[in-house]
Amino acid sequence: MKKTISILITLCVLILVFSGCSGAADAPESTQSQSQSTAPDDQNSSQSDGPSSQYTDQGSTGTPSAGYSKYVEIKGLSYERISKKLEEHEELALSVGMAILPVVMVDLSLIPLTVLGVEGGEAALGILSAQDVKIQQNGSVYSITYKDNEGKSIEQTCEYDKTADSMKSMVMQDGEETIFFEYVNLGESYASQYYTSDTDSGDYTLITCFFDESSITAFGIETTNKKPDSIFGNANLTSEFVINDDMYFILEDNQLTVLTDGEVQTY
Repeated sequence: MKKTISILITLCVLILVFSGCSGAADAPESTQSQSQSTAPDDQNSSQSDGPSSQYTDQGSTGTPSAGYSKYVEIKGLSYERISKKLEEHEELALSVGMAILPVVMVDLSLIPLTVLGVEGGEAALGILSAQDVKIQQNGSVYSITYKDNEGKSIEQTCEYDKTADSMKSMVMQDGEETIFFEYVNLGESYASQYYTSDTDSGDYTLITCFFDESSITAFGIETTNKKPDSIFGNANLTSEFVINDDMYFILEDNQLTVLTDGEVQTY
């Protein structure tokens, strides 16, 4: 059971490594069009003064790449906290550990966000086996089109509010929506949601998250066929955002509250 926890932590590290690919791509690979499109963001990066200034000052440069990478970094820290808590209660390692696995894995499908707004983004995705990559920008809206290693056509759009450090993104595969993702920086915490399709069952999974850098980790997971309301730019969310009738986990001040199989327990 402890091995399961270790696997989860390893997956978190892999996500952070992938997010770092965007930084590595900045210097050696560049295109004139990409450089021109990102210059305004670079010039204004130090002027972001929205409610998320605590985190953006620590790493964001006003680009979708930097904002998303910081989000994933803090999310990774939240995984570490809940994994350590699970080590204290081995009976939860399988049930909770496996239940939060989709929360970890879903970020792997959003790796293209780590190259938006940086020079050489197309080349960076090429390293990850994407083919015919094209990135375009129209103000705060970005689009990425490419073919994956199975030849499927992928189109991803992203709208990023650099002042509020809030993002929304949609992934289309062969013309069908497969992922809808949003996050918002709340200054000392993040809230996010993922709405993903299950090609086998035809259902959708809604994953909701609320976490900060040091004390709160909260995830909700439910099966639904209704697309959630947007949280883009919503600064009023709390850890209660993840509560639903199917399954949720809230770790706050080292107390873990778990809803599974219709029963709420605390540890």
